[in-house]
Amino acid sequence: KGTQTYSVLDGSPSESHSKYLLSFKEKPNDSTGQQRVYGVCFVDTSVGKFHIGQFFDDRHCSRFRTLVAHFPPVQILFEKGNPSSDTKKVLKSGLSTAIQEGLQPTYQFWDGAKTLKILAEEGYFFKEGKGDPDNGTLPPVIKSMTSDSDSLALTPGEKSELALSALGACIYYMKKCLIDQELLSMGNFEEYVPVDVDLQRTQISTSFFAKTSQRMVLDGVTLTNLEILQNGTNGSTEGTLLEKLDSCFTPFGKRLIKQWLCAPLCNPFSINDRLDALEDLMAIPEKLTEVGELLKKLPDLERLLSKIHSIGSPLKS
Repeated sequence: KGTQTYSVLDGSPSESHSKYLLSFKEKPNDSTGQQRVYGVCFVDTSVGKFHIGQFFDDRHCSRFRTLVAHFPPVQILFEKGNPSSDTKKVLKSGLSTAIQEGLQPTYQFWDGAKTLKILAEEGYFFKEGKGDPDNGTLPPVIKSMTSDSDSLALTPGEKSELALSALGACIYYMKKCLIDQELLSMGNFEEYVPVDVDLQRTQISTSFFAKTSQRMVLDGVTLTNLEILQNGTNGSTEGTLLEKLDSCFTPFGKRLIKQWLCAPLCNPFSINDRLDALEDLMAIPEKLTEVGELLKKLPDLERLLSKIHSIGSPLKS
């Protein structure tokens, strides 16, 4: 469910919304168990984009709840015996429809060092025929999570051990599904930064949600209570704000408006710019109709790029 990729036999993807495979690892941050640290890795296998991050959280798991609301997983991997009772409540209440699988520590749910070792040995990022001296090196996001004192990049950084361990669980599971080579070789990694962290850190991130200086961020509890993305009856979009506002013609447009709803504009200048753009478009209805008809014919370009990479991989020939 969370490891679907599109091959020649599948035709065009029928669903527009992303389906995430999420793995996470948790560690208490104080003796009382009120504070905790999460390492997370989630991937949309149909697009081939990985998000990796590590963050502190409170006793209510606020940041973790927000993550799973913004990027709803259809499949969850965790280390057996690892999740706290608070995290188990989140998994049971808000994510009961997702497939949840516990993996054996070390053997299946790798630690950070084993993850880096496997990445180095398997040569996922090596491109044949390229004489580039950087060919085969780790993507910048993963490289930044390794220890500065280890030039071989085989030691996890102090603040990234859990994140790399969560990545290891994803890689183990993808190896089991025989899709590790085609997805990892894309090298499409992004650091996940929680939406409420200080703005100084988010300047570095390319994440849509990181630009919080002009966006109001809705946390997981708010999204659930206001039924913005899913209704409280059967978990579908029926009767939600998303259903009301989503008139998009393209699958990637549908994914973008979902992100916009999770973090709506609150900067008056940006809001006015968007209103001005809408006025300009409404002034030319005939052109708007023409462009709309053209957009309807567009395939899901994001997923097609992943499909081209997969089919063109030398491993498939």
